[in-house]
Amino acid sequence: MVYVTNTHAVPLLAPSAVGTPLETYQLLTGSFGGREEFIAEAYVTANEDMLDIQVMSSAGQTMCSILWDGETLSFSSPFVSAAQIKAEYIVADMQFVLYDEKAVGQLIQDSGLVFSCENTDGMQSRVIYQGSEPVWSMEKTETHISVKNYLRNYSYDIEILMSSEIPTTE
Repeated sequence: MVYVTNTHAVPLLAPSAVGTPLETYQLLTGSFGGREEFIAEAYVTANEDMLDIQVMSSAGQTMCSILWDGETLSFSSPFVSAAQIKAEYIVADMQFVLYDEKAVGQLIQDSGLVFSCENTDGMQSRVIYQGSEPVWSMEKTETHISVKNYLRNYSYDIEILMSSEIPTTE
């Protein structure tokens, strides 16, 4: 379970909720508490079987690997222990950003929070509210994603360096 607020928790979505399977190569920049910044690259695969996140340094060294297959969440890193990183929160953020808006909206609403999604002029905005207060927001275009968690005081930007939809076989 992931606490979206201090009192509202949601389970991770099944990988099948991805909607359109995709692979992206991303440049991540972020801050916590408005102070600490990080820069990393990530290769993300999201399909009906898994959400796989490989985070690398700019030199290409793997910093951490996160895999969610719908039943098991695994985290590995040569730099930090799983106890230091809450991988489920990273997966939840990626799901809130990448997964089908209806599946995300239903998950959030089932937890007692409010979900808003708007599509205008090539940009999608998603916001999670507790009452009338925003808790989490995202703005996404074809090449850029901005995420802000108001309650936990972190934000990050994702520049999509390369992306492709994965054809499905039916």
